[in-house]
Amino acid sequence: MNQRAIIIASILFAVILLGLVALVFIQRSTIDEEITVSDTPATVPTETVRINGVHIFKNGKHTVLGEIMVKGTCTLIDSEAVVRESAPEQVSIDVETLESDDPACEPTQTSRRFLSEFSASGEAVLSATFNGVPAILNLVEGDPEKGLKLDDEFFFKG
Repeated sequence: MNQRAIIIASILFAVILLGLVALVFIQRSTIDEEITVSDTPATVPTETVRINGVHIFKNGKHTVLGEIMVKGTCTLIDSEAVVRESAPEQVSIDVETLESDDPACEPTQTSRRFLSEFSASGEAVLSATFNGVPAILNLVEGDPEKGLKLDDEFFFKG
């Protein structure tokens, strides 16, 4: 090979190498930015949250109608019952908040209800979390013959 071809090949190799180094640097800064984005629940409680509710059990099916206080008029909640196989089953009712960025929403304490149904034995042990943090689950037994609906009334003392 002549000297001119070697110089051109060396320069071309150096340009490609610098391009790859720049590409890695750009990708790395993009990944760092993506990692800093937080995907935490809308409201993380700083004190133990109390969930009041009514529980019924009929024919292997549990129904829990619960009520919880949230910090905004536009805050919605979602609940999911997770049944862990053991003797007796351990059931966690996981409640998560979904908050709106709407400026019309007022930041005032508001109660929200949820209805959770799951299959487990009558001896199942129930617990709850609110936005991933353990919560106090205060349940009273309801009438299995009447069933439960989201708009049913229930009252608690204290």
